[in-house]
Amino acid sequence: QKKADEAKKESKGGGMSMAERKAINSVRGSGVYIPPHKMKKLTEQIKDKKSKAYQRVHWDALRKSINGLINKVNTTNIKM
Repeated sequence: QKKADEAKKESKGGGMSMAERKAINSVRGSGVYIPPHKMKKLTEQIKDKKSKAYQRVHWDALRKSINGLINKVNTTNIKM
């Protein structure tokens, strides 16, 4: 019975659990600062690496790290 109820809940949310939906909603405002301890808790909640929430969190982390590197570049530290 519990599995059937969980399946119904997941089917309504596009195959995502409540925790995954909550994680996506908290990260959805891309560019919003999330403290490291909160981000760690968020990523620990998501177990399935193929889930949308997991991919969203890791995509945002990659995007932020790339933007950080780009922001450090200027004309004095580029070799010509």
